[in-house]
Amino acid sequence: MAIPEIGYLRWIRRPATHEGVRISFALSGMSSPDPSFLEGIPPGAFIEGVGVDHPDLALEIARDEGLDARQVLVQPGSHWNLFLAIAARLNRSFGPVIVEQPAYEPLHRIPAALGAPVLRLPRSRAKGRALDLTALAALSGQKPSLLLLSHPHNPSMATLSSGEKEGLAEWAGETGCAVLSDEVYLEFLEEPAQQSLRAVLSQAAVIRSFTKVMGLGAIRCSILVADEEWIVAAAALSDYGPVFLSVPSQAVARAAWRRRREFWARARALSAERRPLVRQWADSVSELLELEMNEAGIIAFGVVHPAVARAAAEMARRRGVTGDFGFGLDGDPDSSVWWIEDLKRRHGVLVTPGAFFEEPAGFRLGFGVDEKILEEGLELLSSHLRAAASAGS
Repeated sequence: MAIPEIGYLRWIRRPATHEGVRISFALSGMSSPDPSFLEGIPPGAFIEGVGVDHPDLALEIARDEGLDARQVLVQPGSHWNLFLAIAARLNRSFGPVIVEQPAYEPLHRIPAALGAPVLRLPRSRAKGRALDLTALAALSGQKPSLLLLSHPHNPSMATLSSGEKEGLAEWAGETGCAVLSDEVYLEFLEEPAQQSLRAVLSQAAVIRSFTKVMGLGAIRCSILVADEEWIVAAAALSDYGPVFLSVPSQAVARAAWRRRREFWARARALSAERRPLVRQWADSVSELLELEMNEAGIIAFGVVHPAVARAAAEMARRRGVTGDFGFGLDGDPDSSVWWIEDLKRRHGVLVTPGAFFEEPAGFRLGFGVDEKILEEGLELLSSHLRAAASAGS
């Protein structure tokens, strides 16, 4: 059996991607919080504990969220929880999996790797990434087992409207299709519990994270919330992987969870502070690119105008830069990976290739960095593309 690589994870995790980087716009989550919140953790909490499906961390989360303890599973990382939730659903009811398009790469790679037919649900930029309920209804005849989406949408950060949520809930009730919502960015929004898809579709499974909003990616802690049967099945499958979240990670996560509102407020404040600066920059470079940015999170998605993208790729080729990652992105000789690699080598600025989100002409921009660093990096990015456009004209 051939299991395909997940290109984004191979790219972001290899050392060569980060060599020579001074300014990284590839970071999609918050920086780590002040570690002083760790001071109250007893030393024994880092080395003492029992590996069970519902540790104290899960019980505390369930209590605070008004859930039954058997509805919460904590596991190492959102990708692993995605895998467990998808595999558990397919074990229960194998069938096609609907995945939004464009999507964060693991959303469509994982069900495909598990052998499920993958159907696509468009969320076009021209329509503000709205959920196409008419297109969704048209897929009902293929008897899908599961629908996968992200809320807020990754990489555009578009959020589902009340009407979209209600329409989705009605469709799920009529078809019996399960729904899994990747909500790792949700706490960038005020009142996340009310914003969650589960507020209108209680049977939905959702994934949340300590990484994106809290800035605690190093502890690899993710939360899966679903009905008890789904959680039991997912927990059983975790026996084929890391089995349970490490005790030190649980200890840090419990301390962070108790201060979650403080950490969420920190993230929202930074998002609100940086967004006007990025919008102003986007207006100043409209002849080079179009930037898609919504009111959640600290990421935006840029699409370079075709003539500029071709000129930037040609400039990279003349310098002997053709990208060294080894996959084709859009399959064309003017692949965006070339100019992105050239930008990194010449200026030390890193952005994420849009191909990982099924839009090869674009790039994802993480702007949750220091303000002066953000200003410098944006200026270097725009000057690089302007130089290419000038050379190509």
